[in-house]
Amino acid sequence: MLWLKTIAVSALSIMLMGSKIIIRVPDGGQVVSSSGLYACAAGETCTINYDEINFDEMFIAIPDRGSNFSRWIDTAGSVCSSSWDPRCSNTTLDIIQDNPGRLRAYDSNRTVKVNPTFITHRTRTTDSVPRFNVRSFHSTQYYAISGNTSSELWNQLNSEVNPLPKNLTSGRKPIGHANFSYRYSYKAQYDSGGSNCTVGSAEIDLDFETVLPKLKQFSDKPNHLQTQWNRFTAVIIEHEAGHQKIYRRLVQELPHALQSVTNSPCHDLDEQVKITVSRLIATLEKASTEYDQITGPDEYSLSSL
Repeated sequence: MLWLKTIAVSALSIMLMGSKIIIRVPDGGQVVSSSGLYACAAGETCTINYDEINFDEMFIAIPDRGSNFSRWIDTAGSVCSSSWDPRCSNTTLDIIQDNPGRLRAYDSNRTVKVNPTFITHRTRTTDSVPRFNVRSFHSTQYYAISGNTSSELWNQLNSEVNPLPKNLTSGRKPIGHANFSYRYSYKAQYDSGGSNCTVGSAEIDLDFETVLPKLKQFSDKPNHLQTQWNRFTAVIIEHEAGHQKIYRRLVQELPHALQSVTNSPCHDLDEQVKITVSRLIATLEKASTEYDQITGPDEYSLSSL
């Protein structure tokens, strides 16, 4: 090992405080939330911050091909303990079951664990990168709007209450937003020839943040407006979950990008790493832009209001 390099890019202002759900996923599968906003891959440790009272998710353990879900681990502070159901819906600590199969958070300053196990019936592939430790942090921020008619809600969504900047093309504010940032530190080592260098191991932290609207005094609204709002927000959440799915490719692709920098002159390794990572980020940002072009900007979903 030669030296340690640390890179931090576009840090998000995520406060890692309040209530948390920690998911540690072993080899053999992944855990995905019902909305698609949150996902945790094999070998990844995910921290989900759920300070908002309207957090409403079910977690589903999905085995890889050649594997089977076994059970949820029974450890202190865990939910779904010892359950054989791949849908995590048990009630423990201050997570209460509001609707069948869904976890809803009402208290704060709690840490809840969601830990699956898988039985793998295949030989571990050689493309795994156990020397690369990946941690991800997920946060959904909400801005509150008020109104008693569709027109009032529309005006609020395009007012200063919405903290998101206007789209320069449409002149409107986006309703929701998905973003990411990344930090990594790596240790360099000599290659097999002992002359050039390669990335030997790395610690990677990924932040995924989503911004969504919420309706004040929702339970006091007329039934028809509640129905319209739920339909509307479901479209927004689905759209932003699509962006996060693209960004979460970093979980797999960033370790492989770092590992691909081999046989580089030691004095040039840092620059080669930066170039490789920049290309990866540019690819993901391009994919995110193309996703918007295909699905349409989320403000068009206001027709559901």
